[in-house]
Amino acid sequence: MKIKINVDDIHQVLKASTGENISIISGENTVHTISDIKNGIDDLSSDHVMCKSDYPWIEQRGKTLISRQVLQSLPTSGELTITEDTLECGNRKIGYKSNRCDVESISNFTEIATINTEIFNDLIEVEYALAKDETRPTLTAVCISGNEFVALDGFRIAIRKSNEINVEETLLPGKLIKAYKKIKSKVNEVTILETENRVALKVGNIVIVVTKLLGDYIKYKSVIPTEFSRQAEINSKELLSILKSYKKVDYVILNFTEEELKVTAKNETLTIEDKLDCKFKGENLEIAFNHKYLMETIKHYENLTMKFTYSVGPMIITDDESKLDVLLPVRIK
Repeated sequence: MKIKINVDDIHQVLKASTGENISIISGENTVHTISDIKNGIDDLSSDHVMCKSDYPWIEQRGKTLISRQVLQSLPTSGELTITEDTLECGNRKIGYKSNRCDVESISNFTEIATINTEIFNDLIEVEYALAKDETRPTLTAVCISGNEFVALDGFRIAIRKSNEINVEETLLPGKLIKAYKKIKSKVNEVTILETENRVALKVGNIVIVVTKLLGDYIKYKSVIPTEFSRQAEINSKELLSILKSYKKVDYVILNFTEEELKVTAKNETLTIEDKLDCKFKGENLEIAFNHKYLMETIKHYENLTMKFTYSVGPMIITDDESKLDVLLPVRIK
């Protein structure tokens, strides 16, 4: 084996993966660098990061398995020459012990959609509402349906929309999005790919692959209220500043009147009350929300509109046609 590739391809894979060893495979005209996303697995698994090197130089085909520790010793830029036992980049030469590489084939994917990177990054903002446990595995993924990206965990729903996309329903597992965000790519587009049992994101010459999640996504549209009897307009920065100042509280109580919002927070040792201006329509309302969830939601808004039905019904937060959140209230004894 004797090939030359850009060393940045190696470092991109190292950033987005966690595997202890990295597979490097050269075909007739291609070189793939592959590493697992899961910790502690040496060989290629269902979840991995793969880089296809552009314009590689191949004198002798082959494949090798190199430890992460060895590859982390490489310079950050330059042309990298790889043989069965040495790495050379710039003025640095590294001898290493090659391990057996059992990777035989690279999956052929079907393209689902190609999305502008800036739009894609705005849409995956919903990941803050992903479920943190795997009681219902599909809720650990962002659902793409038509022109919407959706995340929910049973207590809240986050939706982002773009008229630039129209995709049949598919799920992007949270681990796929997490690995994607580690890649510092300047490409203009992100492509969603899939096989029968895998889903992937292609970013430039990097492909991140994870196992598809089985099961149907919740019919979330049926639980979003469409009629409201109360509405409030609030300065989101002022409200967020108040919420951030509260420490060790589980929930906050919002008390709306025509021109004022009173925010109350309690814990075992104190009770805090704050007031701020707001424009409120409808009968006065007292409603409580999980402190953390409320902060995580409103920090993504500049112009904040809250819509309500009654004190134990879900709250809608929106600021335009492209962004909407649903947050369930807390019942206080």
